[in-house]
Amino acid sequence: MTEEFLHFLWNTHRFDLRDLKTTDNKSVIIKKFGVLNTNAGPDFLDARVIIDGTLWAGNIEFHILSSDWYKHKHNLDRAYDNVILHIVLEENEKVYRDNVHPIPCVEVKRRVPRNIQLKYVDLLTQTKWIPCEKMLPQVPELTKTMWLQKVLVERIEEKTTLLKEVLHQNQNDWEKSFYIYLARHFGVKINQEPFETLARITPLHIIQKHSANLFELEAILFGQAGFLEEPFNAEYPLSLQKEYRFLKVKYGLQAMEKSNWKFFRLRPVAFPTLRIAQFAAFLHQDARPFSTLISQNSIFELEKYFKVETSTYWHQHYNFEKEGKQLPKHSGGTMIHRLIINAAVPALFLYGKWKGKDELKEVAFDLLEQIPGEENKIIRTWNKLGLKADTSADSQALIHLKTRYCDPQRCLECSLGTSLLR
Repeated sequence: MTEEFLHFLWNTHRFDLRDLKTTDNKSVIIKKFGVLNTNAGPDFLDARVIIDGTLWAGNIEFHILSSDWYKHKHNLDRAYDNVILHIVLEENEKVYRDNVHPIPCVEVKRRVPRNIQLKYVDLLTQTKWIPCEKMLPQVPELTKTMWLQKVLVERIEEKTTLLKEVLHQNQNDWEKSFYIYLARHFGVKINQEPFETLARITPLHIIQKHSANLFELEAILFGQAGFLEEPFNAEYPLSLQKEYRFLKVKYGLQAMEKSNWKFFRLRPVAFPTLRIAQFAAFLHQDARPFSTLISQNSIFELEKYFKVETSTYWHQHYNFEKEGKQLPKHSGGTMIHRLIINAAVPALFLYGKWKGKDELKEVAFDLLEQIPGEENKIIRTWNKLGLKADTSADSQALIHLKTRYCDPQRCLECSLGTSLLR
């Protein structure tokens, strides 16, 4: 039994409230259950309760044991001075306000519906991929649809968290901030931090000054990334090295350590060297990406925008002085869609919210609806359970549901879980 379960029962009016009495035998009539508080302070706010014929207005606090009041130090917190009712699974100690006035207490261990309690225990003790796996078909389709729409918004909001931080650091300069945010997503997961660092230590105004020259952009980015510090034999990396040494002095640049970059267990197409070459090609195409982004409104335009081809050296290399198969290295469809999903969509959504432009937020959701559902282990398992991901809006919602609700067993905060308990 958890406090969250007691909150759920109270919020959904599932307790047996007939002939309700306090532990000192005073009658209790609930006139208003209050509003669940998701912030600090008492659990339910603005309740109305008649105790022994007197109407009380205030807050309600829940605990498993009444002594948790002192364990949680509520007696030292003035925010709890207006608690009018203490609801506990079991009273093991009298609780007093100001150490003088007893707080009315209701014990509910015999008022929890047995069938709901058994379902809840069953959910929490499941060892399946998700707690409600065997009961999922019982959830109404409308409930699933509405909940997935809600968690999709949650996921996009979560993805904007870093962008908000970067904006704050850059005095709300959207161009500089999106440049850093986008750079992060050019790296696969294990190289996102180094990519973000690369953008942070390489000012956008320097990139913009040299954006017309791809060779100079590569020299700056590879130099700043720490890849031009070793001896070379081939002409191209030697030329990049020479150019970077000049620009480093000119702008007072400081390179990061090459050891920050990870190659282990990556396919060559995901090597950070190739991704940096693609990033350079992208900035050569457009060194003011945010201004361009907010002018795009179709998936076709964005796919074309993010599709760039590297300089010819990288057509036959995945790393410096290590030749590979002769092939033009351009950003593929999967990479493009990841950039749109993880960088473009959150930026459009946040900017729309920032400026009060709902049409930009709608564009963000429309883009997700136009991209096919992602392919990964989580989505394949959801498909087997009957929840299909036809679009990236579906797959993003299902990923969020699994990682933010199912894995931490937040069943009581999930509409699928509460639907089953009801």
